[in-house]
Amino acid sequence: MNYLNNLKKEELSIGLLQYEIHTKEPMENINKISHLLGQKNNDIIVLPEMGITGFSLKRLDHFLNEVEYYLKILKELANTYNTAICTTLPYKEGNFIYNRLFFILPDGEMYWYDKHYLIDWGGFNEGKYFSQGNSFLVIKYFGWIIGFAICYDLRFPELFYYMNKYSYEKYNDFIKLFLIPVQWPNRRIHHFTLLSKARAVENLAIVAATNNIGRMGELEFNGRSIVVDPDGNELLLIENYETLENCKINYKIVDSIQKDRPILLDRYKKNWY
Repeated sequence: MNYLNNLKKEELSIGLLQYEIHTKEPMENINKISHLLGQKNNDIIVLPEMGITGFSLKRLDHFLNEVEYYLKILKELANTYNTAICTTLPYKEGNFIYNRLFFILPDGEMYWYDKHYLIDWGGFNEGKYFSQGNSFLVIKYFGWIIGFAICYDLRFPELFYYMNKYSYEKYNDFIKLFLIPVQWPNRRIHHFTLLSKARAVENLAIVAATNNIGRMGELEFNGRSIVVDPDGNELLLIENYETLENCKINYKIVDSIQKDRPILLDRYKKNWY
């Protein structure tokens, strides 16, 4: 089935799967994901960042050895529940290790994006372990142009600007939906909400971002996974509990906003981007 070219859906169901990530027991996370996936039908599921392994970077070598097994399981889940799954895993390519986002389709087809911006403050030290990505992932899925980012990327609007420029050059149209797995600590959770809304309004697109809950060392995570419309309105906001919640989004609404307000076209009249 060619999801990218032949099928179009005016309405998509986006599921945000929010849960506590066990950093020492990936199989517990996999079992939890499988259990929650069975509760509701969705076209796309967004898991938190590092949704299977967590940020237990002292065990990075073990996770890298097991990553193909984790991907096999994610492909099986995508097929079983007939949904695309979006999350990140540590991934080694040559001499470089990346925080790599995978977008896995129900037929097993897979797309990836490497995190551009690595955080080395506030309890994180990604730069010690990972290399920065240097490319975009912008695809069409069910007729929707979708862009992808990971957590700390949210703080850098230029990434989204360049993604949309790439989208217009490739598809002669702009991104309608951004999917963003995150692990965003509670001490700056209001930044996560604000930045999700800012990226949605700036790009006249829907932003769907899934956070985790629980603790990681000294960091506390309280969820607040979110779907935001192009006007910055919250279509879905999940508080501090484990759940799969979904949200229906409509293509015509997003497309009409982008056509009625030529803000994105005006942006690229300047040579700044």
